Amino acid sequence: MRPETHHLLLVAVFSCVLVPATAVCVPRNPSKSIYYATTAPPSFVISYGSSTPPPSPTPVSYQPSSSPPPLPVSATKYVPSSSPPPPTPVSYQPPTSSPPPPVSYQPISSPPPPVSYQPISSPPPTTPTPTPASSLGSTSPSGYSSPSSQLPFRDAVSALCSKTDYPDLCRSSIQSFPLPVGPIDASVMLKLHMKACRVRAQIAQSQVSALVNHPGASSKLASSLQVCSDMYDDVFDSLDTAADAMASHDKGTLDSMLSGLISDFSTCEDAFAEDSITSPMAAVDDLLTKLASNCLAFSSLL
Repeated sequence: MRPETHHLLLVAVFSCVLVPATAVCVPRNPSKSIYYATTAPPSFVISYGSSTPPPSPTPVSYQPSSSPPPLPVSATKYVPSSSPPPPTPVSYQPPTSSPPPPVSYQPISSPPPPVSYQPISSPPPTTPTPTPASSLGSTSPSGYSSPSSQLPFRDAVSALCSKTDYPDLCRSSIQSFPLPVGPIDASVMLKLHMKACRVRAQIAQSQVSALVNHPGASSKLASSLQVCSDMYDDVFDSLDTAADAMASHDKGTLDSMLSGLISDFSTCEDAFAEDSITSPMAAVDDLLTKLASNCLAFSSLL
């Protein structure tokens, strides 16, 4: 190999080694690109011992490119955003609750049997219960004693009842009422019989109400019973007026009210006769008429 060729080869090797490296910087702001220019490598002069220098080798010049190297493929361009991205809406799903189990209704398989109502077609008259013999000698806390508690009372009651039209009814109708302590006279007997008449009229009024409300009652029967109901209401008013007249010794008003009792019971029976209907109150009205007659008998003894 020629010496000149050897020298050129060494210059080329050293030039490659000593060429400065060019750094490539990826700018943070893409709008302003910074380019770094490379400098040419320095030229080296090798001195030889001979007086005549050898032919100078052709220097290797490095020409940097006018355009910057392309960005790496893996580089990512960052573009700042003026406003943050909108948040992703979160959908709220309310917790599902299972509905309560339906309430099962078990109907009654069979209804209770209806209560049958048996009306009184023709109620018998109610008679007072006689006082037992064991209690004849007892005295009530209010100062009243039984009519038969003592022999003088029994004799006095019997003597006064004998002056009436219905002596047996006179004695039996007041057996359930206590007698006042003291002498028994016509005034005491009249008060007891007026009380007995009121109690019997109240029983008759209840019987009339039961018959009127009976489903099988005809219109004629219901009309006649309504007349009786009105008459019994008059009886209560007449007894109240008679008691006031007795207290004030108004004999005329007393007799008028007692006579009106008999007229009221008769009017009740006439209502059934006019419609040719058998009266279901005949026995009750007959008993009340006899009691009113005994009241008039005692009033005449005053």
